[in-house]
Amino acid sequence: QTTLTLTLPTATSDGQLGRGTLSVSVVHTLRKELLPSLVFEGTVGVGATPRHGTLSAYQRGAFMSGSTGIRWRLWGGQSVYGYFFYHSPYYRSTGLPSLDRREVTGDFGWISRGADGREWRIGMSEDLEPGDAGIDLTLKVSRTY
Repeated sequence: QTTLTLTLPTATSDGQLGRGTLSVSVVHTLRKELLPSLVFEGTVGVGATPRHGTLSAYQRGAFMSGSTGIRWRLWGGQSVYGYFFYHSPYYRSTGLPSLDRREVTGDFGWISRGADGREWRIGMSEDLEPGDAGIDLTLKVSRTY
């Protein structure tokens, strides 16, 4: 599956930190059944946003992302999953590692798939890099339709 995205300029207030320009990105996803109960998924993406606004001196204009992970079906519609996500840095030379460095996140949890194909996902995400002092563990609950 390949997804092309065009994001329009937005801002939530009169402040200078809204997205004042168009952006474009493309993400390609590969899904491969390794065994009847084991599925691999991976993505690779690129994007561009012209530098603009108050932080334009620090912004990067081109981006890259990628992910890799597996889903292991245990029985029926019950599965566990684990993924790693990478995103290139958004900024440079700010002096703040959380802005100047790449993002690496681990995501893991449980999937319950119903007979209709809809899924409940309960999981956790941990920000593995940039390794700042903040606790970035997040509980996620989602439903697909």
